[in-house]
Order: sequence, then structure tokens, then C-alpha cells
Amino acid sequence: MDCIFCKIVKGEIPSKTYYEDDLCLVTLDIQPGTVGHSLVIPKKHVHILNNDKELAAHLFQVASKVSKILLKVFRSDGTTTLLRSGAVAGQRIPHVSVHIIPRKTGDGLLQHEPVHVDTDTRQKYASLIADNLNTTEQDVENDEKELESIVEEKTNSNSNSTEIDEKETKAEAGESSVKDDSSVEKSGDTGEVDLDEIAGLFK
Repeated sequence: MDCIFCKIVKGEIPSKTYYEDDLCLVTLDIQPGTVGHSLVIPKKHVHILNNDKELAAHLFQVASKVSKILLKVFRSDGTTTLLRSGAVAGQRIPHVSVHIIPRKTGDGLLQHEPVHVDTDTRQKYASLIADNLNTTEQDVENDEKELESIVEEKTNSNSNSTEIDEKETKAEAGESSVKDDSSVEKSGDTGEVDLDEIAGLFK
């Protein structure tokens, strides 16, 4: 399988990994939004976060701990935690990853204009979502297979329509230090991330 994250897990691609356990590893994103932007990557190849409750719970438990550590190490004002499913959501590699991004006041990341949705429409979709929570395990499995097929098709379509250069192909692989990225200057931090310091806080 030609998956960059799977290659990172196997050690076939160098990465700035600073935590690892039986289910996942945590590494620095090679194209970070801010210095310290980290990825929690499951060792099992999973395209979208499906009905594996144990894996989902574990990924977010680790992400929560990473968030606290990044707040301490980078003296951040907060962190943003993202799970991307599908190319339209910014997923460039068809393998689940949870992003934890240290934030500073006024950093300008993830700004967007709110979309106005009227009360009746919100109620309609709240009810529809609630109804779908009461599905059987078999319904969940069927829905997941259908969703994963759609997401994979759109992700592959997006990948095929764009010529990806070497840097993008190795995006999030961690082959170079974060300080080489332009986002370091944007965030005002110029020092290289001390992986030993971050890793030590997991103990």
C-alpha cells in the first residue's frame, strides 16, 4: 500500500516522531500551521474514523495529552484539534490523522465567515442527525462502507487532478525541521522544536 503515513509507521520514511504506543504515534507536521503542529496517526491503516470505538477513544485521549503538553512547551493561548475526513476537509493523505495545533491570539488561522442557517433548517437537521444515532450496528457498518467509498473516490479524484511535488508528497512526514517552514516566521517563533522536551513530558 502506497500510503505515506503507513510508511512513517513502518519507519520507511523519516519523521519527527516524539511519542509512540501500540495503537498510534505522534509526529510533527512538515507543513505546520504553527510551530509545534502535531499529528496523532493510527498505526492501522484507516481512511476515515469508523466504528472502531477503542481506536477513536485512544486517538483523542492521546490528542488531549498532546494538547496539554503543547500548551506548556510553547506557552500557547490555546490549541485547535482537527480530524479531517476527505479531500474537501483538507485530508491530503487517505489515512486518518488528528491535528493538534498550538494557537496564539491573533495568529489568523482557520478564520471563516459564519454561514447563516435559519432556525427551522437547524431543527430539521438536528432531528435527522438524532434519528441516525439510533441505527443498528449493521446499519453503521453499511453506512461506513458507503461513506468510506465516497471519501476515497473524492480524495483520489482530487489527488489525480493536481500534480503533487516532492514536498507536498512528503507533507506531514516530518523529513525536515519545522523551522524551515514559512509558518515559523509567521507565528513569530524561530527556535527549532525540542522533541526531547516534549517526549519527556509523556513520562
